Order: sequence, then C-alpha cells, then structure tokens
Amino acid sequence: MLFESDRHEALRDVSWDEAAARDAIERIALDSTMAFEAEGLWPVHPLEHAPGTNPLRMLYFGATGVIWALDSLHRAGATAPPPDFSGVLPELLESNRKAIRLSTPRTESLLMGDAGILLLCWKLTPSRELAAQIASTISANRENPTREFMWGSPGTLLAALAMYELSGDEAWAELFREGTSDLANALETDSELGCRLFTQDLYGTRSRQLGAGHGFAGTVFPIVRGLRLLAPDEQAQWSRCIRETLMATALTEDGWANWPQSIGTPR
Repeated sequence: MLFESDRHEALRDVSWDEAAARDAIERIALDSTMAFEAEGLWPVHPLEHAPGTNPLRMLYFGATGVIWALDSLHRAGATAPPPDFSGVLPELLESNRKAIRLSTPRTESLLMGDAGILLLCWKLTPSRELAAQIASTISANRENPTREFMWGSPGTLLAALAMYELSGDEAWAELFREGTSDLANALETDSELGCRLFTQDLYGTRSRQLGAGHGFAGTVFPIVRGLRLLAPDEQAQWSRCIRETLMATALTEDGWANWPQSIGTPR
C-alpha cells in the first residue's frame, strides 16, 4: 500500500474557484489579525502547547510565521495591509531563544530559531546590522549534525538564498555555495540501494529519513531552489544524486509512487 487510508483524507471532486479561494484567504487573514494581542501574540493550539513555550514565537508555528504570512499575502495583493507589528519584533528573538534552550542549546535554525526571526525583521526593516546577524547565524549553523531542514544547515541555506534573491548581494550566493559543499561532503553511500543519503542526528537518535521536514527531500530542497548558483559540474552531480536516490527509494504500485518515512529503522 502506498498510503494509509486511516491517516490520509481523500481528495474531494471540487473545481478550482479563484473567488472562493480569495475569500477564504481574506477570512483567514482577518481572523489572524483579530486574534493578535500585543502581550500574548497569538493563542497556541492545545496540541502544540508545551511548558515554557506560550506564546510561540518562531517561524515554524509561532508569531514570526504569522507575521511573515500576513506580510507576504499583502505583498502578493491577496489581502489588505496587515497591522504594524514593529512593536513586538524586538522581543521575539531572545524570548524564543529562552524557549528552545529548554530542549536544545542550538538556536540558529530557520524554522525554529534565530534565522527565521532575523530574516523577518530584515524583510520588514532592512539594515546592515541585521544582515550581519543573519550571515553569522547561517555560518554558525553549517556544522549542525541534524542534516535536515527544520533545525539544520539546509534551512539556514534557504535563508542565504532568500537574502541573495532579496538583496542581489553576491556574498549571500557564496555563503549558499559553501553550505552546499558541506552537504555534499556529508552524503553517505548506501551500497545496497545504490544511492547516497544523509544520516540525521536528531532528538537523540540517528536515522536516515526521506521526507521534507527532517529527511532527504527537505535537505536537498534548498539546493534544488538555488541550483543555478552552482558550477555546471556541481549542478550535474547534485541532479544525478537526487534522481538516483529518489528512484532507489521509491515504492511503486500500479504506476504510482510514494516514499517511506525512513530507510532502515525509523526514528
């Protein structure tokens, strides 16, 4: 079986309706704006609550992500201008550091830590000081042993790519290339499968995962996005590696394909 019916919702046979989609986006954005409080930021869903994390502040499922989304929707012409959140930005970084240090000493990551918050602050009010902090954070996360998108260097590589695309400064492209080289050196050959994978050292266990959050797909995603910044021979090597790994790890059935969560023992 390529999917677990009790864990996946079947697609509905509904035609695309742009007006309905825009209406839904406007409702969600308005609801998010109305739910904001300067002191409590946004309420936390009961299933996401953990001691010491309320309110949540990171990009992944915290205030940074909500502000980023509202700003991006407005820039795309989908919603009215969001409120001015500049008053809460200064406290996000240090408060988030205190929260995530309850479980890990590393605070550099894009989705959970410093890089995502700094990137939002730079996007709303660019400055040299913020750019320098982002560059320092990306460099500090290069050797993160998780080798995955949520905490590791692949996430902060995407921050480097975003800064390059937003600023045009070649220094960010070079930072991206250096991080990509680190990941190339971290690839491990699986002789049984005939492909190359990363080992994720995450939450006290080591495993070889394939998905977008913690696995191979998430690790190579920034590389695919920034492939044009690499030398032609590196582009060819990465393209071949990704293709071979996807083909070697796919589960196929009646012309369809899916991928398991992990290779070997799952986390």
